[in-house]
Amino acid sequence: MSKGQEALTNIGVCLASVAFYPLYAGPAVRFQRYAPGLARRGVHMRVFTQAVSDALIARDGSLANRGESDLDSLSESAAEWPLFEVVDGLPVQRVELPKGWRHQPAYFQRLASYCEERRREIDVVQFLSLSFWAAPWMRQFRRLGIGTVFTHTLLGELSTNPWKRALRRIYWRFPFNLVDCVVVSSSAMRRRLEALGVSALIEVIPNGVDLRRFRPLANAEAKARLRAKLGLKPGWEIILAVGPIIPRKGTDVLVEAFVSLCHDYPNAHLVLVGPRHDLNRETLAGFRQRLQDTIAAANARHRVIFTGAVSNVEDYLQAADLLVFPSRREGMPNVVPEAMACGLATILTSFLGLPDEFGHSGEHYVLAERTPQALAATIAALLDDPERRQQLGRQAREWVEKQMDVEKSLDRYASLYRQLADRSREGRGQA
Repeated sequence: MSKGQEALTNIGVCLASVAFYPLYAGPAVRFQRYAPGLARRGVHMRVFTQAVSDALIARDGSLANRGESDLDSLSESAAEWPLFEVVDGLPVQRVELPKGWRHQPAYFQRLASYCEERRREIDVVQFLSLSFWAAPWMRQFRRLGIGTVFTHTLLGELSTNPWKRALRRIYWRFPFNLVDCVVVSSSAMRRRLEALGVSALIEVIPNGVDLRRFRPLANAEAKARLRAKLGLKPGWEIILAVGPIIPRKGTDVLVEAFVSLCHDYPNAHLVLVGPRHDLNRETLAGFRQRLQDTIAAANARHRVIFTGAVSNVEDYLQAADLLVFPSRREGMPNVVPEAMACGLATILTSFLGLPDEFGHSGEHYVLAERTPQALAATIAALLDDPERRQQLGRQAREWVEKQMDVEKSLDRYASLYRQLADRSREGRGQA
């Protein structure tokens, strides 16, 4: 293979994400998992992100510090993170950023400078964070011959006020039209962007699942051993939720549903896996108090387990009896297809952005109304019917194997990066 052919084979991608490991950020975690598979396809990724700080760890949670936040230890852990390091084989460049309104423009300005310094190594910038503050520097990426992709991960709600609604449509649409391509994870998200008037190319690439990492356990003995490792007892009926503890995720509705079941299901335990944003954000003080009051009123403190952020979410999915995902608004949440891949029966509520790609209600998951009463009834019905849980889990696994294998998603991303890289290299004239 000639040097010219080799250059066309290897693609350099800069992952631009304001939050990255050790900070808890779902899209960044997903691309961190994608990186080895992309490398096998000739796509080599580097990361550009902000520096780790005590405040960011407290706000977002840390995958390096498990359990509930310990503010006394945060300063020590944050101080240990260098501005440059290699994480799971990925070169990660962190930059100090100012606070306040200058934070975002400074990030995009320094990203553009970083890419100009490494022009020969970067063919595509993969944005996970994008706003109108990026506009002044998008022309620089084009001048450098660098392709741009934005992976959009969360649908926003439009105001009922017609003036605010119109302004918000413009505010959202503008950043999407700055890039060469927008990637969304579901056809529902593409329809929403098209309705907003996004003119950039829109590609649908579902969030792929690593079927080797997320898989059913071999037998009940393996499940018992895993529960023992996690500190969960074999006889418990474990209802699992995964995600930050925030109102959008519907944690409050799930907790209310669970406590109403406690008396009739004495072995049931609710395990909440995800960063305690309710503890660390002042704006969530009222939400936190409502959760605590609900749990205390039912005398259920010992039956509601908060794990904090974890890096071994597959263990909890394999150890549980049910996943409940009562979110209000999403794009394509990673945990749902991951739970399905583990053969775990899953209950969803009809959130804004519910993807067709998850399969069919009643066959691959169960859909419930987002009320404590409806959710409790649906949970109880599945706790009472282990055969139905097994059937749902089996059918869910089969669906994910056929439709959401990460290898298919990696092929799609690699192909997209290659197209943009070839176009950008033509623009450079191989100079």
